[in-house]
Amino acid sequence: MKRLQFAILLSIPLCWFFFKLLQAYTHPSACSVPNFVYAENLEQLNRWCFDAYSKTRYDDSANFLYVFSLWLLIHFLKYTSIKAAFVVSTMSSLVSVYLIQRIIDSRFFGVNLLLVGLFFMSTQIWAGVLGDEVLFQGMLLLLAVRSYWKQRYFWLMIWSALNIMGRPDTLFLVLPLIIASYTDIRELKERYVHKFIIARIRKTVLLLIVPVLLFFTYRYLYFGKIMPYNWCRL
Repeated sequence: MKRLQFAILLSIPLCWFFFKLLQAYTHPSACSVPNFVYAENLEQLNRWCFDAYSKTRYDDSANFLYVFSLWLLIHFLKYTSIKAAFVVSTMSSLVSVYLIQRIIDSRFFGVNLLLVGLFFMSTQIWAGVLGDEVLFQGMLLLLAVRSYWKQRYFWLMIWSALNIMGRPDTLFLVLPLIIASYTDIRELKERYVHKFIIARIRKTVLLLIVPVLLFFTYRYLYFGKIMPYNWCRL
């Protein structure tokens, strides 16, 4: 079981690098500037749009929750978009370092997990230099990983839902954690198996499926589309 957990943890930063950080290197301007524009327009115009002269609600941002976090700082603390991005990145970095430290608490697997953690944080740092939202999304992903590692399925569902709300493509990163968490059934006696499956399915529906469906329903009613527009063009 430990080997399976380590293999999944090792695959996460690899997927993170190839599917997220690579985009930041190839199109760095497309990964940062639009987020700031969306946050500023949301504050000034009270609608989600990139073009201030258009009345159409439009979302082509890299990360929905990241833009919303910037807007919260801009709206309530009167920060500039750059200062808000700096605060979010700093907090994301500090929380990520703390989570890495909390995840690595096994003496036997400590060295291997440390290498995984260092590789993960190295991609985070480079992404932060480029001004990307990877720092913020990486923090959310680490929260899901820690919940999985500590066998806290309740929080795994919550952080998985937030990951998907931020960027829909993170479904492919959190889904292996959710599937692997069901292997805990091997440690149970046969009379507890049925209750275990029912409880897991109930938590999955209430804490993951329902919130995500409500979020995408809201997106459809507000924007007229479920996915961001850059996804719709693919």
